[in-house]
Amino acid sequence: MIIDSAAGRLKNNVANLEHIFKNKNNRKFNALVPPDKCTSFPEMWTWLGTVYARKIALKDPYHAHSREYTYSALDLEIELFAAGIQHLGLEQGEKVSLFSENSSRWLIADQGTLKAGCVNAVRSSGAPIEELLYILNHSKSSALIVETPELYKKLAPYLSEYNLKCVIVLWGNKPASSVYSYNDVILAGQKNSFQPVNLHKNSPATIIYTSGTTGKPKGAVLSHGNLLHQVNNLNDHLYIDPKGTALSILPVWHAYERSCSYFLFSVGTTMVYTNLRNFKLDFHIYNPNYLIAVPRLYEAIYTGVKQELGKQSQLKQKLVNAIFASSERYIKAKRTIQKLDYKNLNPSIAQILSAFLKAGISLPVHKLGDIILYKKIRQALGTSFKKGISGGGALADHLEDFFEIAGIEILVGYGLTETSPVITVRSPKFNLRGSVGRPIPYTEIKIVNPEDMQPVPQGQKGVVMARGLQIMQGYYRDPVSTAKAIDSQEWFNTGDVGWLTKNNDLILTGRIKDLIVLSNGEKVEPQPIEDVCIQSRYVKQIMLTGQDQKALGAVVVPETEALELLASETGMDISDLNNKQVIDFYQKEINRFIKNRSNYRSYEILSTIRLISEQFSTDNGLLTQTLKIKRLSVVERYSELISDMFKSF
Repeated sequence: MIIDSAAGRLKNNVANLEHIFKNKNNRKFNALVPPDKCTSFPEMWTWLGTVYARKIALKDPYHAHSREYTYSALDLEIELFAAGIQHLGLEQGEKVSLFSENSSRWLIADQGTLKAGCVNAVRSSGAPIEELLYILNHSKSSALIVETPELYKKLAPYLSEYNLKCVIVLWGNKPASSVYSYNDVILAGQKNSFQPVNLHKNSPATIIYTSGTTGKPKGAVLSHGNLLHQVNNLNDHLYIDPKGTALSILPVWHAYERSCSYFLFSVGTTMVYTNLRNFKLDFHIYNPNYLIAVPRLYEAIYTGVKQELGKQSQLKQKLVNAIFASSERYIKAKRTIQKLDYKNLNPSIAQILSAFLKAGISLPVHKLGDIILYKKIRQALGTSFKKGISGGGALADHLEDFFEIAGIEILVGYGLTETSPVITVRSPKFNLRGSVGRPIPYTEIKIVNPEDMQPVPQGQKGVVMARGLQIMQGYYRDPVSTAKAIDSQEWFNTGDVGWLTKNNDLILTGRIKDLIVLSNGEKVEPQPIEDVCIQSRYVKQIMLTGQDQKALGAVVVPETEALELLASETGMDISDLNNKQVIDFYQKEINRFIKNRSNYRSYEILSTIRLISEQFSTDNGLLTQTLKIKRLSVVERYSELISDMFKSF
């Protein structure tokens, strides 16, 4: 559809823009190849640079000397960077470590290295130095690109151990005479023509080191074909308007944000890089149509609304809660009518008639809520917001309900670094809340028994297996782990637990490695319970524990502001977070939410908890870059506290 709509403009643009390719830096004009016909990923930029030549591709407002890039300018600078690193001696197939956060220069360096035929190994500039050195060594990189002079100075004492052809700093002044600046590379590209390389879909493009919750990072090798599969197939489900603007906040080197960004560029969207500090403000400045985020960011939006409502008078809070409750009854009845309740996909005629009655009764109050409340929630996301895309984990039920009530469409997808990453995603045409959608084109899903790896009946839980054009080539320099992950029939073991509906919608319930097995043999999937507990206004973060114990426990990070307000109202002593009064309150408060779960089991009650003042974060290594708790890291850091917790009951 995009190609057809562009065909008329393409004929004229080729003639008008050919001088860009011929005259600047003696660049030769390349034949235009649309993304679905490309054999290597960087070919896409030449097509975009012509079809969307004058459209703004990228805005990067929070870097000095950064600027807006049109698609034609972005295409040209990518080629200049590629020519520049070729001049510095980099050859096709060599590895380049790229350590940086989101920025226009990250994207240009990323695509420039790919265009030169190199394979980049990417990571956050904020990762621990030992982790960056591990990637530099394990990837056998011939060059290093870092974001800032400060990062270079941290790595410099160790770099003599590596036989690097060059080191490049993207931003700031050169920290040493032996280091090249970004401008040095671009200048070299202007003086030396780009030499085309022979790339194809099976050529390796990037090594993304897993930032998982357990173990040492493994390098997933993704090919040009893997990346092109994502670009060419996501719009079958997402339906993105090429005229739109998207806000990018997740680490752009991460597989989820990276592929989604590539996809949004491929349809001509304008991308705006934001950050946590400016996130709320940028909704009003740039008025985006789309947001790519993880569940924790949607949780933050939900929590922000709840906190604002909590500042109102008791009377107003009761009124708002009553309106929300009525709206919740309305949307749940509507789901039953539309057969979009994943817990009851085949309602009886009696259930449908009952749902019509409930919807009719609740609709007037829901309409009132939209006028006085939900409209304001939507306006907080700007006046043009169309949909959010959520990945990196299932969206909790209370968030699904909240955003549907507010009239904000959220499409949830699923995948892993090893799958480029998207395997499934929901569609506006069939937005089954609670699911992670259906397989995207050229993708198969099956559910198997973890004991014998044989398929289970439809609707039964098991391990999720995936097969398709987006599955990685393997783990770099790790054939043993590759063989464990991908079987002889090319099925990839995701390690996730879930089940498929009769319409092939995937419902995730947890991860095999996260399962907590109690001493009585009961198996507990912690994530759904944690998602319920986080609804408490007094809980900021929570992690369940209890492996081989007789009951569950939890480490809790309190919501400080709410706890301090409670203390001022009740006289509770919170100088010691783990005194009996505080523990008893939290245990009662959290278990109240757990008992309200629709599928509550008695062994899910928390028999013991401990509070900590330190938040889980990426800075302290307790959260991944997609804001998932690193369970083993928390257990290691708080081993004594957890041990004491289970001794006490």
